[in-house]
Amino acid sequence: IKGEIIEHIPDKAVKIKLIDSRILTFEMDEIKEISKEELPYTNTTEVTNRKPKASEHKGYGFAGIVKVGVLGSYDSRSLDAGHISIGGGYIFDRNFTLFLCLGSNGYNSNRGIFTLFPAYLSCRYIMTPGKIAPFIQFGGGGAYIYSNVSYNSESIKFPYAIYGQTDVGVSFLLSRGFMLSLSVGYNIYIPDEKNLIHIFPISLGFHF
Repeated sequence: IKGEIIEHIPDKAVKIKLIDSRILTFEMDEIKEISKEELPYTNTTEVTNRKPKASEHKGYGFAGIVKVGVLGSYDSRSLDAGHISIGGGYIFDRNFTLFLCLGSNGYNSNRGIFTLFPAYLSCRYIMTPGKIAPFIQFGGGGAYIYSNVSYNSESIKFPYAIYGQTDVGVSFLLSRGFMLSLSVGYNIYIPDEKNLIHIFPISLGFHF
């Protein structure tokens, strides 16, 4: 971490102002080493190898996600609907994570079974990292459709569809690298020019 020390309480804490004007406070037992670096226009101090707090989001590295939930549909044809998705990705910073996900959205109605299997890239952006953090997640890809009924008045021509998803929710940081989340969203499947499948998921997520 590089920045300017703006306050130093001996044997207790150090307050550092970063280049982007954020101010961070570190306890002395969190700091392994402090080094001074002279720059042409400013003095910066680097704090290295700081031990992470359990209450902090992972700053970078690989990540996983599992989401389960229930689904709603605008035409109310589905009596029993649920979804699950799993994914792996990379955390680029405390705000931005990119996932590659596989999922299954299943409907078991009185007309038969209708199941969609999406594969997609998804971006999660945490607006304000913390123990309780709002986020938005959006992505897109493709999906395979299995059905023994027609979704609309006309049968779907092809078993594949374009897929898009958006979720808005809140995550709860339980420990460093592990979060629970609650979210609502909107998914759309476009199998052909005459069919649009609109889905509204309510999800419980496990992020690790």
